[in-house]
Amino acid sequence: MVTLPADSKLAPTEAVFQGLSLIAREEFPYDEAQAEILLGKLIDLLIRRGGPLGDGAQTVKKALETDEFSAADLFSHFLNDDTSFFASWVERTPDSPKFCLFWPLLPLARPSKPLPKSFPKSFPR
Repeated sequence: MVTLPADSKLAPTEAVFQGLSLIAREEFPYDEAQAEILLGKLIDLLIRRGGPLGDGAQTVKKALETDEFSAADLFSHFLNDDTSFFASWVERTPDSPKFCLFWPLLPLARPSKPLPKSFPKSFPR
């Protein structure tokens, strides 16, 4: 379940119109259980697709399976903009360095429709 922050923690309307986020990144509410499930599905989907993204996903899966970090740790690093944590992943996934910039974000947003069973053939490898 997601609990929204109190109104006092939200940016004023005028500031939002000027480009400020409504909710501070570190206060972003998300359903931890759902996000962990979606992360696993995303990783499996990328592994099945193969290529550099699949290789990066396999590296992340191994790290999760060996308790190098948990999904909750990952989301915390992302929401707190922990660039040193993600910089190490750029080094660990040299064939797809931008992979680490989006993989923790996707599970935090609730998809409007279910994840696809596979990527389209036109999706870059």
